[in-house]
Amino acid sequence: MDRSEQGDFYRVSKFLNQPRRILGCTMDEFIPAFTAILVGLFLSWLLSSLIFAGTWVFTIKYLKSKYGASFLMVGIYWYTSATISRNFFPKTPPSDYKYWLS
Repeated sequence: MDRSEQGDFYRVSKFLNQPRRILGCTMDEFIPAFTAILVGLFLSWLLSSLIFAGTWVFTIKYLKSKYGASFLMVGIYWYTSATISRNFFPKTPPSDYKYWLS
């Protein structure tokens, strides 16, 4: 195997467990914060929306550090209705069947 091929071989597996980041935030932190800022711009409540977006990002970062990176998805699966669970997680059983799984 050529040396340049070896570099490409290891480059893929190095980043498989890294989530996609925008401005240092993962997608579940960035999308709600960005939405809050856009709504604040349209409603002329920019300061309030910036405070809300910052609170959202820091709260999610704190909860992820305490409960793990996938706590938000696990919470959505376990504590929402079956229709939401079917839309977000099509390859898993619906959340109304969770008590019957052993």
